[in-house]
Amino acid sequence: MSQFHYSKIIATVGPALAKETVLSKIINFVDVFRINLSHGFDDQKKKYIDTILKLDNSKTIVLETKGAEIRSKNVDNMKFKKGDEIRIEYSEYQDEQKNTLFIDYPEIADVSTGAEISFAESDVVLKVQKNEGEHLICKVKQAGTLQPNKKITFENYTPILPFITEKDKKDIVWGIQAWVNILVVSYVKDENNILELREFLYQHQGKDVKVISKIETKEAVDNIDQIINASDGILLKKGEMEELTTKKSMTEEKVVNLCNKYGKPFILSANFTKKVGKKDPTSALAPDMVKGYLESGVDAFMLGSETAIGDDPIEAITGLYNAIIKYQADLATNFSMGDVHIGAEKQITDYIIYNAYRISKELDIKAIIAFTDNGYSVGRISTLKPSIPIIAFTKTDDTYKYLNLLWAVKGYKISNTFDYENVKRIGKEIIRIIFKGNISLDDKILIMHASDVIDHESNGHLINGIELYKFKDI
Repeated sequence: MSQFHYSKIIATVGPALAKETVLSKIINFVDVFRINLSHGFDDQKKKYIDTILKLDNSKTIVLETKGAEIRSKNVDNMKFKKGDEIRIEYSEYQDEQKNTLFIDYPEIADVSTGAEISFAESDVVLKVQKNEGEHLICKVKQAGTLQPNKKITFENYTPILPFITEKDKKDIVWGIQAWVNILVVSYVKDENNILELREFLYQHQGKDVKVISKIETKEAVDNIDQIINASDGILLKKGEMEELTTKKSMTEEKVVNLCNKYGKPFILSANFTKKVGKKDPTSALAPDMVKGYLESGVDAFMLGSETAIGDDPIEAITGLYNAIIKYQADLATNFSMGDVHIGAEKQITDYIIYNAYRISKELDIKAIIAFTDNGYSVGRISTLKPSIPIIAFTKTDDTYKYLNLLWAVKGYKISNTFDYENVKRIGKEIIRIIFKGNISLDDKILIMHASDVIDHESNGHLINGIELYKFKDI
């Protein structure tokens, strides 16, 4: 059984991790499982979800959308020689034809002559010589090899791409039907993208699904405050900020600070490795780096290819877990209350939250018990980075799964008939389990209820404020 850990672990599910025998060995070390939809939502991915929930239905499933991107669709590798002529055609699915490159961009007739096309993880560069409506005639400007399904970027041309593509819409509906609770959305540019997505979710019975914005565009960096405020959390790839901006005004650390300011979880995407080598020093995360990220307030670490298609996903997951446990033991978090954003619409709620945090520091509180409807209040106190457990109760399924992303939070689902006395009683037993009996009768426990919805009659007359108890008196 795993120990209580503050920063959470997200593992990407793929062929390496999908077997039930493998999942059963790491299920207690992983808080959230990510399903990447870049290659589509198929029956295999549905099986991933079913297997995870069969082993532990309390686990959270995150779907990451493909987003408005363009990819090559050839089945096999293609080799390009400088000066050669190549034909480009549109195809939604993988295809193969000699001397033809297929891409999944339906507006191919709009591509301007002179545009240059490059590919992720490839040296190949093509220049458009002629647009013949249904296909492009290009010349190879830079030689190389192109592997299948690689992301395409244009120079001297701006593609016509909606924020929510038709593929994304299909995938999101699939996700809602599969009881997915959180979406990671790609290529966010501003808060209007988030509002558009929430409207789509509302129309398809997914109004309570949480939205995590992936920061991977220069526009997103320019609008970072508004995006964080509109989202339920932020995902950033380690080293990505250096690629997105040459300015020192925005760094990984500053994005984490902004997430803390607005009370939203920050997720760091990185490849966990025993030692950072020359191959990929930017995005790699070694065990001794975990301490610095814990101190800065990273709520969750997301592992990618090493758990999806890597040789030893168990080693990557347990290695990260052990590093978190090792460094959190002596972790000292000092959050500045002056950096917190307090919105006019929730002033009373926010002041209750921040007073609860202040009291927990001043009076040596051992644990916090809290109730939440939509995750707002627990998310707020979590991003203040208390170094004690937060036992959170909710009556909402999506909120219950969202709690698995939050720093130091252990979430529990309760029925609509539960009241304040039930919450106290169960909270006491959970604290006993977390501390493994190593808690004295006179240790102090804080109970917080800062209403995060307008209508809180359904909360069973829970307090709206703060109460302090000795453990023996709960």
